[in-house]
Amino acid sequence: MAHSLIEFKMKWLLVCFILALRSYESLGQDLLDPNCVQTPVGVREQILGGHNADIKLHPWMVQILQRGYHFCGGSLISSLFVLTAAHCHSRYRLKVRFGRYSGITPRYLCSSQYCSPFGPEIDVKRIFLHSSYRDYHNYDIALFLLAKPVRYNVQTRPICVLQTSNKDKLRQFLNYVAMFNVTGWGKTESQLTSTILQTTSLFHLDRKFCAQIFDRKIGWPHICAGHSQSSTCTGDSGGPLSAELTFSGVKRTVLFGIISYGAPNCREVTVFTNVLRYSNWIRDIVHNFTPS
Repeated sequence: MAHSLIEFKMKWLLVCFILALRSYESLGQDLLDPNCVQTPVGVREQILGGHNADIKLHPWMVQILQRGYHFCGGSLISSLFVLTAAHCHSRYRLKVRFGRYSGITPRYLCSSQYCSPFGPEIDVKRIFLHSSYRDYHNYDIALFLLAKPVRYNVQTRPICVLQTSNKDKLRQFLNYVAMFNVTGWGKTESQLTSTILQTTSLFHLDRKFCAQIFDRKIGWPHICAGHSQSSTCTGDSGGPLSAELTFSGVKRTVLFGIISYGAPNCREVTVFTNVLRYSNWIRDIVHNFTPS
């Protein structure tokens, strides 16, 4: 029954999504970093139940390393900041790995279409947690300030983050998004952490569905998403929930959520931190700690 509900939601949300793109192109002017990715990245492929991603199609995707090992996912949002989940902070020193398709460290990284030298690893200089964060159920959002700026190239570029004070517009816009893309190096069907970046598509679901599954209040600070054939899993935490949008004829990938928590068996829906809810918090920290 749960899977049927997920499939049903897709039918009418997809139509609304197309209408929303026509109505909200003005949001393209409110981007945290105007140099954010413009490559035609989509949700073409239908992480548990996912498929191998391509290097150039997810240049904002980063690995957060603890003691040299994969710890969490994250999203590059500017040359100095990575956005991730608050529960990905640690008392140990953390590093951020960029431009990696593979979770291991070969000299060159190759997908089916592209090969390149592997990207850099940069220390996390400072971690900003939301002041109201207590556990992963609420305010599960963090900004990692890098020790030095990362250079943009074909395999390293920030994801687009919407910045606007019009909360009503953001609420309506989010409600029209029918499908999201999610990426990560978390566990797959083999129950092992993937060494290759995985990607899959998830349907945007009513928050009441997640509230019923997890028996918790799920509101505007959260996004509920899932799919009958795929899911996020252990190791995916902090990674991006995104959607490809078109602004004034330019395709951009916009960050909507951060992987927060799901069912222990990785077979149910996932709850994401709603990035739009924290747009002012993100903007203020990024602007205050980025040299002019």
